[in-house]
Amino acid sequence: MPVLPESIEDEPLEATRRRSKWENDDYICRGHILNVMSDFLFDIYQNFESAKELWDSHESKYMAEYASSKKFLVSNFMGYKMIDSRHVMEQYHEMLRILGQFAQHNLKIDEAIVVAVIIDKLSPSWKDFKHNLKHNKEELTLTQLGSHLRIEESLRTQELDNNPKGKNQVGSSFMNMVDGEGSKNQKKSNGKRKFKGKDDKSSNKKAKVVCWNCNKPGHFKKDCRLRKVNKDGAGPSGSKDPEKQQGHKSVLMQNFNYIQNYISVISEAFYVQDDNVAWWVDLGATSHVCKDLYWFKDFQPIDDGSVVKMGNVVIEPIKGIEYVLLTFTSGKCLCLNNVLYVPRIRKNHMSEIVVTNKY
Repeated sequence: MPVLPESIEDEPLEATRRRSKWENDDYICRGHILNVMSDFLFDIYQNFESAKELWDSHESKYMAEYASSKKFLVSNFMGYKMIDSRHVMEQYHEMLRILGQFAQHNLKIDEAIVVAVIIDKLSPSWKDFKHNLKHNKEELTLTQLGSHLRIEESLRTQELDNNPKGKNQVGSSFMNMVDGEGSKNQKKSNGKRKFKGKDDKSSNKKAKVVCWNCNKPGHFKKDCRLRKVNKDGAGPSGSKDPEKQQGHKSVLMQNFNYIQNYISVISEAFYVQDDNVAWWVDLGATSHVCKDLYWFKDFQPIDDGSVVKMGNVVIEPIKGIEYVLLTFTSGKCLCLNNVLYVPRIRKNHMSEIVVTNKY
Protein backbone atom coordinates (compact mmCIF):
# COMPACT_ATOMS: atom_id res chain seq x y z
CA MET A 1 0.00 0.00 0.00
CA PRO A 2 1.55 3.39 -1.01
CA VAL A 3 2.54 5.77 1.75
CA LEU A 4 0.72 9.05 2.24
CA PRO A 5 2.88 11.87 0.80
CA GLU A 6 4.09 14.35 3.37
CA SER A 7 2.43 17.74 3.33
CA ILE A 8 4.73 20.61 2.34
CA GLU A 9 3.97 24.28 2.45
CA ASP A 10 3.59 25.78 -0.96
CA GLU A 11 3.72 22.28 -2.51
CA PRO A 12 3.25 22.05 -6.25
CA LEU A 13 -0.08 21.24 -7.79
CA GLU A 14 1.03 17.73 -8.82
CA ALA A 15 1.84 16.79 -5.20
CA THR A 16 -1.53 18.09 -4.06
CA ARG A 17 -3.28 15.95 -6.66
CA ARG A 18 -1.34 12.85 -5.58
CA ARG A 19 -2.24 13.53 -1.94
CA SER A 20 -5.92 13.91 -2.80
CA LYS A 21 -5.90 10.70 -4.85
CA TRP A 22 -4.22 8.77 -2.02
CA GLU A 23 -6.75 9.99 0.53
CA ASN A 24 -9.62 9.08 -1.78
CA ASP A 25 -8.19 5.59 -2.46
CA ASP A 26 -7.59 5.04 1.25
CA TYR A 27 -11.17 6.07 2.02
CA ILE A 28 -12.58 3.66 -0.59
CA CYS A 29 -10.33 0.78 0.55
CA ARG A 30 -11.25 1.34 4.20
CA GLY A 31 -14.93 1.40 3.24
CA HIS A 32 -14.63 -1.90 1.32
CA ILE A 33 -12.99 -3.63 4.30
CA LEU A 34 -15.60 -2.35 6.76
CA ASN A 35 -18.41 -3.23 4.36
CA VAL A 36 -17.67 -6.98 4.45
CA MET A 37 -17.49 -7.12 8.26
CA SER A 38 -20.29 -8.27 10.51
CA ASP A 39 -22.10 -5.74 12.67
CA PHE A 40 -20.16 -6.82 15.74
CA LEU A 41 -16.73 -6.37 14.07
CA PHE A 42 -17.81 -3.15 12.37
CA ASP A 43 -18.49 -1.55 15.75
CA ILE A 44 -14.96 -2.49 16.84
CA TYR A 45 -12.96 -1.41 13.75
CA GLN A 46 -14.92 1.60 12.51
CA ASN A 47 -12.70 4.03 14.47
CA PHE A 48 -9.52 3.13 12.56
CA GLU A 49 -8.59 6.18 10.51
CA SER A 50 -6.71 4.53 7.64
CA ALA A 51 -7.07 1.33 5.66
CA LYS A 52 -3.46 0.39 6.47
CA GLU A 53 -4.08 0.51 10.23
CA LEU A 54 -7.24 -1.52 9.77
CA TRP A 55 -5.47 -4.12 7.61
CA ASP A 56 -2.44 -4.43 9.91
CA SER A 57 -4.75 -5.02 12.88
CA HIS A 58 -6.56 -7.82 11.06
CA GLU A 59 -3.33 -9.34 9.80
CA SER A 60 -1.73 -9.51 13.23
CA LYS A 61 -4.84 -11.04 14.75
CA TYR A 62 -6.02 -13.52 12.14
CA MET A 63 -2.86 -14.66 10.34
CA ALA A 64 -2.01 -16.87 13.34
CA GLU A 65 -5.44 -18.49 13.05
CA TYR A 66 -4.84 -18.90 9.32
CA ALA A 67 -1.63 -20.83 9.99
CA SER A 68 -3.34 -23.01 12.58
CA SER A 69 -6.19 -23.70 10.15
CA LYS A 70 -3.65 -25.25 7.76
CA LYS A 71 -2.48 -27.61 10.47
CA PHE A 72 -6.10 -28.43 11.25
CA LEU A 73 -6.82 -29.29 7.61
CA VAL A 74 -3.82 -31.63 7.41
CA SER A 75 -4.79 -33.28 10.69
CA ASN A 76 -8.40 -33.58 9.56
CA PHE A 77 -7.39 -35.32 6.33
CA MET A 78 -4.81 -37.66 7.83
CA GLY A 79 -7.05 -38.59 10.77
CA TYR A 80 -10.16 -39.30 8.69
CA LYS A 81 -11.64 -42.79 9.24
CA MET A 82 -14.04 -44.66 7.00
CA ILE A 83 -16.81 -46.70 8.64
CA ASP A 84 -19.06 -49.48 7.38
CA SER A 85 -22.34 -47.84 8.34
CA ARG A 86 -22.03 -45.17 5.61
CA HIS A 87 -21.65 -45.30 1.83
CA VAL A 88 -18.05 -45.47 0.68
CA MET A 89 -18.57 -42.92 -2.10
CA GLU A 90 -20.07 -40.47 0.36
CA GLN A 91 -16.95 -40.69 2.53
CA TYR A 92 -14.71 -40.52 -0.56
CA HIS A 93 -16.33 -37.22 -1.57
CA GLU A 94 -15.84 -35.85 1.94
CA MET A 95 -12.10 -36.48 1.66
CA LEU A 96 -12.06 -34.76 -1.74
CA ARG A 97 -13.80 -31.77 -0.15
CA ILE A 98 -10.99 -31.54 2.42
CA LEU A 99 -8.43 -31.69 -0.40
CA GLY A 100 -10.27 -28.83 -2.09
CA GLN A 101 -9.63 -26.71 0.98
CA PHE A 102 -5.93 -27.52 0.62
CA ALA A 103 -5.86 -25.56 -2.64
CA GLN A 104 -7.49 -22.55 -0.98
CA HIS A 105 -4.64 -22.45 1.57
CA ASN A 106 -1.91 -23.09 -1.03
CA LEU A 107 -1.16 -26.51 0.43
CA LYS A 108 0.24 -28.94 -2.11
CA ILE A 109 0.33 -32.72 -1.76
CA ASP A 110 1.27 -35.33 -4.34
CA GLU A 111 -1.71 -37.13 -5.89
CA ALA A 112 -0.07 -40.56 -5.51
CA ILE A 113 0.24 -39.96 -1.76
CA VAL A 114 -3.41 -38.93 -1.58
CA VAL A 115 -4.51 -42.10 -3.41
CA ALA A 116 -2.42 -44.30 -1.07
CA VAL A 117 -3.84 -42.57 2.01
CA ILE A 118 -7.46 -43.03 0.84
CA ILE A 119 -6.84 -46.73 0.10
CA ASP A 120 -5.41 -47.25 3.60
CA LYS A 121 -8.46 -45.58 5.14
CA LEU A 122 -10.95 -48.06 3.64
CA SER A 123 -12.93 -49.94 6.30
CA PRO A 124 -11.93 -53.49 7.39
CA SER A 125 -14.78 -55.02 5.37
CA TRP A 126 -12.96 -53.82 2.21
CA LYS A 127 -9.76 -55.66 3.17
CA ASP A 128 -9.55 -57.84 0.03
CA PHE A 129 -10.32 -54.94 -2.28
CA LYS A 130 -7.68 -52.85 -0.51
CA HIS A 131 -5.04 -55.54 -0.99
CA ASN A 132 -5.85 -55.86 -4.69
CA LEU A 133 -5.33 -52.13 -5.20
CA LYS A 134 -2.02 -52.21 -3.35
CA HIS A 135 -0.72 -55.12 -5.44
CA ASN A 136 -1.66 -53.30 -8.64
CA LYS A 137 1.54 -51.96 -10.25
CA GLU A 138 -0.23 -49.20 -12.16
CA GLU A 139 -0.47 -45.85 -10.44
CA LEU A 140 -4.05 -44.71 -9.94
CA THR A 141 -5.35 -41.19 -10.13
CA LEU A 142 -8.07 -39.88 -7.84
CA THR A 143 -10.59 -40.15 -10.67
CA GLN A 144 -9.67 -43.79 -11.37
CA LEU A 145 -9.80 -44.63 -7.67
CA GLY A 146 -13.27 -43.12 -7.40
CA SER A 147 -14.40 -45.18 -10.40
CA HIS A 148 -13.09 -48.41 -8.82
CA LEU A 149 -14.81 -47.61 -5.52
CA ARG A 150 -18.11 -46.86 -7.25
CA ILE A 151 -18.07 -50.13 -9.23
CA GLU A 152 -17.13 -52.21 -6.17
CA GLU A 153 -19.86 -50.63 -4.06
CA SER A 154 -22.51 -51.19 -6.74
CA LEU A 155 -21.50 -54.87 -7.01
CA ARG A 156 -21.79 -55.29 -3.25
CA THR A 157 -25.20 -53.64 -3.29
CA GLN A 158 -26.38 -56.09 -5.96
CA GLU A 159 -25.14 -59.03 -3.89
CA LEU A 160 -27.06 -57.76 -0.87
CA ASP A 161 -30.22 -57.34 -2.94
CA ASN A 162 -29.93 -60.93 -4.20
CA ASN A 163 -29.08 -62.27 -0.73
CA PRO A 164 -31.09 -60.38 1.93
CA LYS A 165 -29.70 -62.61 4.68
CA GLY A 166 -26.22 -61.27 4.01
CA LYS A 167 -27.02 -57.68 4.92
CA ASN A 168 -25.62 -58.13 8.40
CA GLN A 169 -22.52 -60.03 7.26
CA VAL A 170 -19.05 -58.53 7.21
CA GLY A 171 -18.26 -57.03 3.83
CA SER A 172 -21.33 -54.89 3.51
CA SER A 173 -20.78 -51.16 3.45
CA PHE A 174 -24.14 -50.65 5.14
CA MET A 175 -23.92 -53.22 7.95
CA ASN A 176 -25.09 -52.30 11.44
CA MET A 177 -22.02 -52.21 13.67
CA VAL A 178 -22.34 -52.99 17.35
CA ASP A 179 -19.68 -51.06 19.22
CA GLY A 180 -18.59 -51.58 22.79
CA GLU A 181 -16.95 -54.20 24.90
CA GLY A 182 -20.04 -56.37 25.26
CA SER A 183 -19.67 -58.15 21.93
CA LYS A 184 -15.92 -58.67 22.44
CA ASN A 185 -16.39 -60.18 25.87
CA GLN A 186 -19.14 -62.40 24.54
CA LYS A 187 -16.82 -63.81 21.86
CA LYS A 188 -14.01 -64.38 24.33
CA SER A 189 -16.23 -66.14 26.86
CA ASN A 190 -18.16 -68.19 24.31
CA GLY A 191 -18.47 -71.73 25.63
CA LYS A 192 -16.47 -70.98 28.77
CA ARG A 193 -17.52 -70.24 32.31
CA LYS A 194 -15.94 -67.27 33.99
CA PHE A 195 -14.06 -68.16 37.18
CA LYS A 196 -15.07 -66.18 40.24
CA GLY A 197 -12.72 -66.02 43.20
CA LYS A 198 -13.53 -66.21 46.87
CA ASP A 199 -13.76 -62.45 47.15
CA ASP A 200 -16.62 -62.30 44.67
CA LYS A 201 -19.69 -61.54 46.77
CA SER A 202 -22.09 -61.11 43.87
CA SER A 203 -22.80 -64.86 43.69
CA ASN A 204 -23.99 -64.92 47.32
CA LYS A 205 -26.47 -62.10 46.88
CA LYS A 206 -30.13 -63.10 46.65
CA ALA A 207 -32.91 -61.04 45.18
CA LYS A 208 -35.49 -59.83 47.67
CA VAL A 209 -38.75 -61.69 47.08
CA VAL A 210 -41.91 -59.56 47.14
CA CYS A 211 -45.45 -60.93 46.81
CA TRP A 212 -47.34 -59.51 43.83
CA ASN A 213 -50.67 -59.96 45.62
CA CYS A 214 -50.16 -58.26 49.01
CA ASN A 215 -46.86 -56.44 48.22
CA LYS A 216 -45.23 -57.94 51.33
CA PRO A 217 -41.73 -59.47 51.22
CA GLY A 218 -40.82 -63.02 52.10
CA HIS A 219 -43.12 -65.13 49.92
CA PHE A 220 -44.41 -65.59 46.38
CA LYS A 221 -47.89 -64.84 45.10
CA LYS A 222 -48.80 -68.54 44.93
CA ASP A 223 -48.04 -68.90 48.66
CA CYS A 224 -49.91 -65.77 49.74
CA ARG A 225 -52.43 -66.39 52.54
CA LEU A 226 -54.83 -63.84 51.11
CA ARG A 227 -55.30 -66.03 48.04
CA LYS A 228 -56.20 -69.22 49.91
CA VAL A 229 -59.56 -70.59 48.83
CA ASN A 230 -62.04 -71.10 51.68
CA LYS A 231 -62.98 -74.65 52.45
CA ASP A 232 -66.44 -76.27 52.83
CA GLY A 233 -67.76 -75.65 49.34
CA ALA A 234 -66.83 -72.00 48.89
CA GLY A 235 -67.07 -70.81 45.31
CA PRO A 236 -64.26 -69.39 43.22
CA SER A 237 -64.87 -65.98 44.74
CA GLY A 238 -64.30 -67.38 48.26
CA SER A 239 -67.92 -67.06 49.45
CA LYS A 240 -70.77 -69.57 49.99
CA ASP A 241 -73.44 -66.87 49.71
CA PRO A 242 -75.65 -67.59 46.63
CA GLU A 243 -76.20 -63.84 46.14
CA LYS A 244 -72.46 -63.24 45.97
CA GLN A 245 -72.08 -66.16 43.59
CA GLN A 246 -74.81 -64.64 41.43
CA GLY A 247 -72.87 -61.39 41.51
CA HIS A 248 -69.81 -63.32 40.42
CA LYS A 249 -71.75 -64.51 37.37
CA SER A 250 -72.66 -60.96 36.44
CA VAL A 251 -69.00 -59.96 36.70
CA LEU A 252 -68.06 -62.83 34.40
CA MET A 253 -70.64 -61.75 31.85
CA GLN A 254 -69.50 -58.14 32.14
CA ASN A 255 -65.88 -59.12 31.55
CA PHE A 256 -66.93 -61.32 28.65
CA ASN A 257 -68.25 -58.28 26.78
CA TYR A 258 -64.71 -56.87 26.64
CA ILE A 259 -62.97 -60.06 25.47
CA GLN A 260 -61.92 -60.38 21.87
CA ASN A 261 -62.54 -64.05 21.17
CA TYR A 262 -59.94 -65.17 18.68
CA ILE A 263 -58.22 -68.57 18.68
CA SER A 264 -55.02 -68.57 16.66
CA VAL A 265 -53.01 -71.53 15.36
CA ILE A 266 -53.01 -74.26 18.01
CA SER A 267 -49.72 -75.63 19.31
CA GLU A 268 -50.01 -79.26 20.40
CA ALA A 269 -46.70 -79.34 22.29
CA PHE A 270 -48.04 -78.95 25.83
CA TYR A 271 -50.97 -80.71 27.44
CA VAL A 272 -52.36 -81.61 30.87
CA GLN A 273 -53.50 -85.16 30.17
CA ASP A 274 -54.27 -87.50 27.28
CA ASP A 275 -57.34 -88.69 25.37
CA ASN A 276 -60.58 -86.77 24.87
CA VAL A 277 -60.50 -85.10 28.29
CA ALA A 278 -57.14 -83.44 27.66
CA TRP A 279 -56.58 -79.73 28.10
CA TRP A 280 -54.15 -78.27 25.59
CA VAL A 281 -52.05 -75.22 26.45
CA ASP A 282 -52.51 -72.91 23.44
CA LEU A 283 -49.77 -70.27 23.04
CA GLY A 284 -51.85 -68.19 20.61
CA ALA A 285 -55.37 -68.40 22.04
CA THR A 286 -56.85 -65.24 23.56
CA SER A 287 -59.50 -67.05 25.67
CA HIS A 288 -60.06 -70.40 27.39
CA VAL A 289 -62.31 -72.68 25.30
CA CYS A 290 -64.02 -75.91 26.43
CA LYS A 291 -65.97 -78.42 24.34
CA ASP A 292 -67.57 -80.48 27.14
CA LEU A 293 -70.30 -79.08 29.37
CA TYR A 294 -69.51 -81.32 32.34
CA TRP A 295 -66.26 -79.42 33.01
CA PHE A 296 -68.18 -76.31 34.06
CA LYS A 297 -68.86 -75.91 37.78
CA ASP A 298 -71.53 -73.38 36.89
CA PHE A 299 -72.94 -72.39 33.53
CA GLN A 300 -74.40 -69.26 31.98
CA PRO A 301 -75.92 -69.82 28.51
CA ILE A 302 -75.27 -67.33 25.71
CA ASP A 303 -77.55 -66.82 22.73
CA ASP A 304 -76.52 -63.43 21.35
CA GLY A 305 -74.69 -64.58 18.22
CA SER A 306 -71.18 -64.50 19.72
CA VAL A 307 -68.67 -66.59 17.81
CA VAL A 308 -65.11 -67.87 18.09
CA LYS A 309 -62.70 -67.33 15.19
CA MET A 310 -60.25 -70.16 14.66
CA GLY A 311 -56.79 -69.96 13.16
CA ASN A 312 -58.02 -71.85 10.07
CA VAL A 313 -60.64 -69.13 9.43
CA VAL A 314 -63.47 -71.32 10.76
CA ILE A 315 -66.16 -69.63 12.88
CA GLU A 316 -67.96 -71.56 15.64
CA PRO A 317 -70.84 -70.26 17.81
CA ILE A 318 -70.40 -69.72 21.57
CA LYS A 319 -73.10 -71.44 23.65
CA GLY A 320 -72.13 -70.28 27.13
CA ILE A 321 -69.53 -68.98 29.56
CA GLU A 322 -68.49 -69.76 33.15
CA TYR A 323 -65.55 -70.99 35.19
CA VAL A 324 -63.81 -74.38 35.13
CA LEU A 325 -61.96 -75.92 38.06
CA LEU A 326 -59.07 -78.21 37.05
CA THR A 327 -57.82 -80.60 39.75
CA PHE A 328 -54.29 -81.97 39.40
CA THR A 329 -52.96 -85.27 40.76
CA SER A 330 -51.05 -83.30 43.38
CA GLY A 331 -54.35 -82.12 44.84
CA LYS A 332 -53.92 -78.51 43.76
CA CYS A 333 -56.65 -76.80 41.76
CA LEU A 334 -56.52 -74.27 38.94
CA CYS A 335 -59.58 -72.08 38.40
CA LEU A 336 -60.10 -70.85 34.83
CA ASN A 337 -62.52 -67.92 34.62
CA ASN A 338 -64.46 -66.79 31.55
CA VAL A 339 -64.18 -70.18 29.83
CA LEU A 340 -66.13 -70.23 26.55
CA TYR A 341 -68.36 -73.24 25.84
CA VAL A 342 -67.96 -74.21 22.16
CA PRO A 343 -69.32 -77.77 21.67
CA ARG A 344 -68.15 -78.12 18.06
CA ILE A 345 -64.46 -77.55 18.83
CA ARG A 346 -62.20 -80.64 18.78
CA LYS A 347 -60.14 -79.99 21.94
CA ASN A 348 -60.17 -78.05 25.17
CA HIS A 349 -57.83 -75.06 25.00
CA MET A 350 -56.18 -73.25 27.90
CA SER A 351 -54.96 -69.79 26.84
CA GLU A 352 -51.31 -69.31 27.78
CA ILE A 353 -51.73 -65.54 27.28
CA VAL A 354 -54.57 -65.26 29.84
CA VAL A 355 -52.79 -67.47 32.39
CA THR A 356 -49.52 -65.52 32.06
CA ASN A 357 -51.24 -62.14 32.45
CA LYS A 358 -53.13 -63.34 35.53
CA TYR A 359 -50.39 -65.17 37.39
